[in-house]
Amino acid sequence: MTTTDTPVLTPTCQPSPFTTAGLLSALESCWAAIRTRHPEVPAAVLIVGSGSPATGSKSMKWGHFASLRWQHGDQQLPEVLISGEGLKRTPAEVFTTLLHEATHGLADTRGVQDTSRQGRWHNKKFATLAAELGLTAVKDDKLGYSPCTLNDTTAADYADVITTLADALKAYRHPEPTGDGKQRTNNNNGVSAECECPRKIRLSGKAFEEGPIVCAACTAAFLPDEIDRDTYEHPTFGPACTHGDALADDTRQIGGCEICGTPGVPVMRTSDPDPRVPQLVCVNQQSCASHFDGTDSEDLMVFYDPTGAKYGIPTYPFKMAPTGLATVRQLRARGLRPGGQEIAAQILWRRGDRRAYLYRIDLAKPKRQATPAQRAAIDKALTARRTCGTCGQLRDYYIPTRTGACLDCTEVKR
Repeated sequence: MTTTDTPVLTPTCQPSPFTTAGLLSALESCWAAIRTRHPEVPAAVLIVGSGSPATGSKSMKWGHFASLRWQHGDQQLPEVLISGEGLKRTPAEVFTTLLHEATHGLADTRGVQDTSRQGRWHNKKFATLAAELGLTAVKDDKLGYSPCTLNDTTAADYADVITTLADALKAYRHPEPTGDGKQRTNNNNGVSAECECPRKIRLSGKAFEEGPIVCAACTAAFLPDEIDRDTYEHPTFGPACTHGDALADDTRQIGGCEICGTPGVPVMRTSDPDPRVPQLVCVNQQSCASHFDGTDSEDLMVFYDPTGAKYGIPTYPFKMAPTGLATVRQLRARGLRPGGQEIAAQILWRRGDRRAYLYRIDLAKPKRQATPAQRAAIDKALTARRTCGTCGQLRDYYIPTRTGACLDCTEVKR
């Protein structure tokens, strides 16, 4: 070969009509266009990866939003994944996935919990935010309001970037082979229920039917996957309010009890001029303990001791506390705390088995605020709870203590 000969170069494996950089550039242009119209949507690292399920019983994943997954200098950035398998869809459908993940980003910015069940169930808060970004959310029995479609107005607003995205969608990823997805048809371990933390418990079907079990951490009921959390109503406790006919007919009337709220029951008008005392109560001035706990009714005024002569401190029946007093929970809702003051009064109900102490609101103090060091320690502890002990990645959910690994690593171990 002479010095004037042109060397023959090995052709690149990338065909000229398609490059990975061009695909990511188009996706990032779409994300930038979304952020231009909705500045609260956070900046994110966009990646293309696998959306194939681990087993045949699970559905394909088109994308995900993971908070604080990437580190850029001193800043933590979320991750937005677009599955390679989903690139086979139309450009409008791929852009809908981007808007879907942008909705999660908007919820993350505003501190709104828009999903539960480890991100599978999308609640009404997600549907509201999706509508704000121009999507129409349709409810699914298993996923909630996860399925979304692009509005005509939104499609017109983003027509240019969707066209640019269409030019870049030249390839897609083949789904990975999975098993036949056979699962057990019976379960001898009762009902598996989950709250919004999410934490799981397992109990018998009979125990679950007796009433809801509420998580003390998130105050949400433990529910199985097949129950719609948005429409679930706690069962009522005990029978309706029905009291005896101890008074003469001329002292009674049919109306609504101001204690239990049951309409169309025999009630009487009390003679106590105190405005704090309900005027229309069930006959015999009986409170409605039977309406709440299924037991026999009790005298409405048995716990009315405003001077404290009987119980040692001023005592009032349920829902009859005077203004200016509040329980610890009510103070907390106002951003206050008792602040070391003495108990001012108490509420008794259910034959005195239940009580709540009352404190003066005017003597309450503001709740203490955590110091920056305390907040940093809390953030560090919560970050450790979301870090997988196997792969070391930071997840957007708490790592189960039973396995010490994230769901992906646990699935691989199986």
